[in-house]
Amino acid sequence: MPLYRAVLVALLTLFIALPVAAQEEDEPAWLSVMAFRDSRPAGGLEVRIDGEAAGRLDRLGYFETRVAPGEHTVVLRDEREEILRRRLDAEADDDIRLTVNLAEGAEATAEITAAGGSGELLSETETETEPGRVTGRVVDSEEETPVADARVLVRGTAAEARTDEDGRFELEVPAGERSLSVVHGDYSTRNLSAVTVPPEETESLGDVALTPAGLDLGEVVVSAPYVEGSVASAVAEQRDAGGVSEILGADQMSRSGDSSAADALTRVTGLTIEDGKYVVVRGQPARYTETLLNGSPLPSPDPLKSVVPLDLFPTGILAGIDVEKSYDAARPGAFGAGLVDLRTAGVPDEGYVELSAGTGYNSLTTGSEIRDHTAGGSDWLATDDGTRDVPAGVSGADDLEEAGQAFSNDWEPKTTTGGPDQSLGAEAGARTDLAGGEFGLRAGVDWSRESRLTETVERDYSLAGDGSLRLRDDQLEERSETGIDLGASLIAAQEWDDHTLRSNTFLLRKATRRTEVTEGTRAVSNDYYIRDTLLEWTERELLSQQFAGEHDLDWLQADWRAMFSESRWEQPDRRDYRYRRPLALGDDGEMTFDQQNGARRKFSESEDSVTGFDLDLTAPVFDGQRLGVELRGGASYQEQERSARVERYRLEPEPGVELSLPPEEILDPDRIGDTLKIRDDSQSGDNYDGEATVTATYLGTKLDWTEALTLNAGVRQETADFQVRPFENERGTLVEGEVAGAFEETRSLPAAGLTWRFVEGMQLRANIGRSVSRPLLNELNPGRYYDPDSGEEFMGNPDLEPAEIASRDLRWEWYPGSDQLLSLGWFEKDYTDPLEESFVGVGGSSYLRRIQNADGASVTGWEFNGITDLEAVAGRWGGGAGWMEAVSLQANASLIDSSVELARQDQATSADRSLQGQADVVYNLQAGYDGERHDFNLALNHVGERLQIAGVQGQPDVYQEPVTYLDLTWGWEVGGGVTLKLKGGNLLDTETTLLQGDEVYRESRRGRDIGLSVSYRPGG
Repeated sequence: MPLYRAVLVALLTLFIALPVAAQEEDEPAWLSVMAFRDSRPAGGLEVRIDGEAAGRLDRLGYFETRVAPGEHTVVLRDEREEILRRRLDAEADDDIRLTVNLAEGAEATAEITAAGGSGELLSETETETEPGRVTGRVVDSEEETPVADARVLVRGTAAEARTDEDGRFELEVPAGERSLSVVHGDYSTRNLSAVTVPPEETESLGDVALTPAGLDLGEVVVSAPYVEGSVASAVAEQRDAGGVSEILGADQMSRSGDSSAADALTRVTGLTIEDGKYVVVRGQPARYTETLLNGSPLPSPDPLKSVVPLDLFPTGILAGIDVEKSYDAARPGAFGAGLVDLRTAGVPDEGYVELSAGTGYNSLTTGSEIRDHTAGGSDWLATDDGTRDVPAGVSGADDLEEAGQAFSNDWEPKTTTGGPDQSLGAEAGARTDLAGGEFGLRAGVDWSRESRLTETVERDYSLAGDGSLRLRDDQLEERSETGIDLGASLIAAQEWDDHTLRSNTFLLRKATRRTEVTEGTRAVSNDYYIRDTLLEWTERELLSQQFAGEHDLDWLQADWRAMFSESRWEQPDRRDYRYRRPLALGDDGEMTFDQQNGARRKFSESEDSVTGFDLDLTAPVFDGQRLGVELRGGASYQEQERSARVERYRLEPEPGVELSLPPEEILDPDRIGDTLKIRDDSQSGDNYDGEATVTATYLGTKLDWTEALTLNAGVRQETADFQVRPFENERGTLVEGEVAGAFEETRSLPAAGLTWRFVEGMQLRANIGRSVSRPLLNELNPGRYYDPDSGEEFMGNPDLEPAEIASRDLRWEWYPGSDQLLSLGWFEKDYTDPLEESFVGVGGSSYLRRIQNADGASVTGWEFNGITDLEAVAGRWGGGAGWMEAVSLQANASLIDSSVELARQDQATSADRSLQGQADVVYNLQAGYDGERHDFNLALNHVGERLQIAGVQGQPDVYQEPVTYLDLTWGWEVGGGVTLKLKGGNLLDTETTLLQGDEVYRESRRGRDIGLSVSYRPGG
């Protein structure tokens, strides 16, 4: 079914279902729970409502949710036992507050206050008198400056207010003698007793001074609600997960100034990023990483990759990223090394509008002379306007000479000045009552453009008779790239007490205009000084429409997801040619066009369409005092259709042409048929269609024993059917009934995880699992194909089989606070029939790359992760001060080792080596300050030595030297809804060096980056 039809059908289904699902229900009530232990916040406690887990108190002891009208039982628990149980009766639109006080050696006490939808007081202190008003201004006791966003509470009532930018507040309270508390996270709580409030009059308190003291709170404390994407929420989710995972929240990404998901993931334990966009989990090649969007698999817009390029996803649309490192049967079987689940932001709690703009500077590019070539009229929108299309009548032309004269004549790079980076963004959200529930909407659009100049020393070697390396080619590549990003999103949700329907729509587009000139010496059969020129435009696009539902039926939790995605990769009119001169002529020799190789024009495109449906069911079977049993099950269906097309044309000057002329004179299309020849170089292996279908069911259970042990176990059965159909010739139709490469299989993939909470706040995890990694459709096609990024030529392999991966994880975790953690883990993965790059001889010393099933591979390693704040560290040494809690500290490190045994050595130098891209050590260090109006973050990322290219024909392997990056981010809430952010990237100006043996193979640097952005949110 075409994507637009599927979207229309799903939208109709969604909005037809709204009035059906919406029953005539009263407005739900708000319930907030606050807990304090010895007058300090008691964070991390679990809140259960009517026997179901509702969430946990955040680090300031606060939790908030909505409940249906009627009687409810609220239970507060720690990791071992029940602390408090209270019954309450909620009326429609109530605002209920449950305040709990805990003390060592004494029973917990609780106070319940509630205000109805009309604002009337419903507690025991209810009065018949008219209410009065209380006003005042909250100031800093030392600076005498206003304190914004302080919370003013009235004991015994549900009344509260927050101070504005001038520190002022006003609230309506029942008349009489009242006690007030003024609370702010950066100050000591101020308690005001015996405040007399006259009926129908206003009592002014004047200036109320707060003393800076961090979290030195008084008797009554209320904090901000538990926030989606915060550090505390990420830590809580990681602690409660059934397996080994790491959660990266939106707050962490914002503090680090990360612009894309790829940038953010460099800070996760054991993760590295390949080519700036592909995530590598625990040193295993990117092909072994599965990518999801809100739980649904995504197609990759890159034709030769299964992993989605994460530079497509701006962090602004994400609420968090879930990196799962141990397999769970509820997840896709193509789990491999790990899974990255991108979670988009939900609908807002209230309406808002936000506008943003930014600019940036790169030390190597901005203001420098760079190369470029003719652009299309809509390049700025990351899409070609048809300028680069194959001219009408050329494809399959009987008379190619005549048709070829319609080609454009644009071959010569032009010189320009590198401009500053630019970005624009707009976002808006709304929330309203609808159909007995609440409807929310969030929409946004982002656009950015940047130019980058990269100079790379490129050296290639041959093997001398004594085994040493002899310099063969010595060149300098000057690459100028202009990248344009365009993204749009629309998120909608309808929420009731027990049911939620969501729609997530995303269009992500990224385009790159590349102009590349490579000059230097090249020695093959003769010694030449060469100048290669490449003009290239590449588009990547991902369009996704997801519908999802969550339904709580008391006896069953049913969640479903439907995803319709289309990805497109296009590289129209890629042009390259060469000028050269014999070295014997010296520097005064004339550069002439390379008549032997000619000039090439290539038009490539690949389209993928993915339709998927997932269903997850969870049913509580038994909930006793010591034992809880839960059954889980579900099904999944994923279908992918691939279409790949390539057209190649070669232009060759006839003998006698003056080859020292500029390329636009030699290659003028008007000369075709006279002094210029054109031929169709397309190959039948370039073009193919493919299909991949994966169906799955799973069944599992969760057992909880005495709050100390949790067992998650299950098995998933997947059936996969992959087929590639070839073309009869480069311009023909599909060969009827013929399959070029295929496999069909059914596998059972078990998984189990045990969590033991042996000490309060500490737990030990053990996880085992078996997953699979399948070949890509292009790898099953027997024809030859090129990697568009590296230019390397590959040969397909229709005999490929899926790889199977057995994994084992063991991790100790300690959670001393709701936003603090410390963990140490060990992992091991064993591969059967791993899919590895090998080298196949094609005559003489020439070879092609080919994916083959190796005999086996293994990966082992250790991981450490820590998140805390300076006050917690200083406090353990007898020091500490309130301001120190605003200083966050994070550190993680990984030590990894791997080996792979190739099935056949072929042209590879070594049949036993480490996995490509696997770094021996990776670590991250971060320190940040989160103040009331200013925040800073300093982040260091180090990636150790890693195998980049396997050696061939006796030459040594190529390794990338260790690299260290340092980034700094500063944010300032100016006021009036305006926020400024300044980021310095790659402050060390790190050089990237690849060594073959002891010789430099490649060497480059990307320059320092400085970015400044401003955002404006009216009323913010």
